[in-house]
Amino acid sequence: MKTLQKVVLALVIGVIITLAIAFVAPNSVSAAKNTAVLGGINIDGYCRATYSYYPYSGRAILMGSNAYLWRCDVKRYNGPYAYPMFSYSYPSIDLNAACRWQYGGSAYAKTNNPSSPYSWQCYL
Repeated sequence: MKTLQKVVLALVIGVIITLAIAFVAPNSVSAAKNTAVLGGINIDGYCRATYSYYPYSGRAILMGSNAYLWRCDVKRYNGPYAYPMFSYSYPSIDLNAACRWQYGGSAYAKTNNPSSPYSWQCYL
């Protein structure tokens, strides 16, 4: 009797796994087919637009040699009598937000080569 229970249990598990694969696989393939490449990201333009209220800020800088080390160069003017006269910060860049800024809608960023800083693309 226990052997019959094991066989039935194995069949039920097999059916569940088969149904799960049949449901998930077509959905992931159709999602990949519907992806459209919009183009590259204007990271420098995004930094300028995001930090334009600081007159000496707004360029993108690369802090290393991989795709994840882009930063905006932000210089804050502290006043003519302050020491130091400028303070600096290098906030990270939300590249998904940069894609939405550049292309609108639900654009998002993806890199096809994490070791290359210039491999970012926007997708829809």
